[in-house]
Amino acid sequence: MNTLPGRLQLPLDGRIERTSNGWSVHIPVWAEEIVVDKQAVVAEEVVVGIEPVQDVARVAETVRHEELHVESEGHLDETRPLRVDEVAEIKDRQAPFETNRVDR
Repeated sequence: MNTLPGRLQLPLDGRIERTSNGWSVHIPVWAEEIVVDKQAVVAEEVVVGIEPVQDVARVAETVRHEELHVESEGHLDETRPLRVDEVAEIKDRQAPFETNRVDR
């Protein structure tokens, strides 16, 4: 603090200057100013890794096993293609079964 002539003290870091018109007192005026700043900071840390896992599952189910049994008459040649008349004969044999068939 500065002291005026005559023992007067000035608050707030004021200063006294002599001018051509007399004395002047300079007092700084303080104001508050809001400063907003954005800064990235670490909020959380996530650890990602691979961990081998072995899992055992017990499954119980009925397993069906079906086998096809074919009964045939006469001589069969499995490597020979069917003739047109043989295909017609097979269709004629199946026709009565298909008309009497009942779907369940």
